[in-house]
Amino acid sequence: MRDTKRIIVDNIAPNAEVQYNTPVQVANGVSYYDGDITATVTVHEANFYSEDVQLSVTRDGAPVQIAANWSDNSTDVHVGTFTLSGDGDYMVGITYSDKSTNAMQEYTSEQMTIDTETVSYTHLRAHETTLHL
Repeated sequence: MRDTKRIIVDNIAPNAEVQYNTPVQVANGVSYYDGDITATVTVHEANFYSEDVQLSVTRDGAPVQIAANWSDNSTDVHVGTFTLSGDGDYMVGITYSDKSTNAMQEYTSEQMTIDTETVSYTHLRAHETTLHL
């Protein structure tokens, strides 16, 4: 009698790198953007299942539903991308555990702010100024 089950021994925790497009400015730990934020998450894991990645995003402190689009670059390298759109203050959190319950180090971003509003002013007189937001 032959057993056809496959046994996987996995004691290596997955790891990830997260990159964002370049902000227009960084000040006091906050990255400022004048448009969408594009995120790229690269996970290194031999037995990867994208449905096990927990992605949490908040905008102005409230949860936002975001789904990453995943592709496999190789057996061990998997890339997910997602876009943050709309003015507000964003935070991103990512957790992942593989099927052997090896947990990757939890990821939490610094604050990222999208601000597409332009500021203009009209000079009325030498002592009066109107600010339009």
